[in-house]
Amino acid sequence: MVKLSVLVTFYNQEEYVDRAMNGIFSQKTNFDYEIIIGDDGSSDGTHRKIEEWQEKYPGKIRLVVQPREPGKKYLSGERASNNRLSLLKYITGTYFMYLDGDDCYCDESKFQKQVDILDDPKNADCSCCAHNVSFIRLDGTSSILRTNIKKSGKVDFGYYWWKGYFHPDSLMFRSSSINQKQKVFRNPLFNDNYITFVFSHSGKIYFLSDVMASYYETDNGIWNGQSRTVGLMRTLIIYEYISYVYGKYKQSNYFRFIPLYYMLLRNSNEFSEERLSPYFQMATECHAEKIAQLKDADKGKLAVKRFFIGIIYRVNAAIKRIV
Repeated sequence: MVKLSVLVTFYNQEEYVDRAMNGIFSQKTNFDYEIIIGDDGSSDGTHRKIEEWQEKYPGKIRLVVQPREPGKKYLSGERASNNRLSLLKYITGTYFMYLDGDDCYCDESKFQKQVDILDDPKNADCSCCAHNVSFIRLDGTSSILRTNIKKSGKVDFGYYWWKGYFHPDSLMFRSSSINQKQKVFRNPLFNDNYITFVFSHSGKIYFLSDVMASYYETDNGIWNGQSRTVGLMRTLIIYEYISYVYGKYKQSNYFRFIPLYYMLLRNSNEFSEERLSPYFQMATECHAEKIAQLKDADKGKLAVKRFFIGIIYRVNAAIKRIV
């Protein structure tokens, strides 16, 4: 019986395939695991590289390809979301985890350590297991991503959502939660942050202080260059949608992500209705009313400042409830 399903997503990442796959196949375990790869219609040599690994490990890798229509323009976030969602139905393992194709695992005992934690009956109240992740910058320097959790052990989800952060590459989830959560799966929102929330909030999170994965900065990420505003809007739409579906997290969402709202204010001079129109539409469809209202920000920063002030009031209200 397969104990673990590893879901890996690629799109035009030919140069990273070997690194990601080596990190997976270097794992030392006393159980069987499967690899399910989602290729988002790559046009470089990614598909060919994956097939080489399939030939090397027959029957171990399932490849799921998302086709693209020639000449058609796609929203990158929507494609990536659909790629991740499409893999869930192929899972046969007791547990599952996601890995972005340009990242990798750096500890050969990662799978075993996390499975041992989730297999332990004493941890039946844990929805998932997380660990520290190394951040590798473009200039080659590195550091451990800040989690705000200092020692190994169980972390209450409420505390985590207010103060913590676990990179998605570090999380191993229980597959039994998939059917329970299907009603809130939504494309194009199924990205790293939403995945973490959906599969973690129903229980505690067991945290291991070991550094067992590496997250690589790239020059085409959503937080670089002209795509920063788009990245901010997509992320905040997700948190607005979480607030809509899970009302009890509404105030903590504002508190947790106020830096992103501030960044949106700082980048408001990049607002272009033509470029951001698909995301305003997305906000409307996903009940992210506060973000959708920014479509009328043609009066410049004033509209965004009013929006940001409203967020401040909500954060203050949340703090008063705690105090």
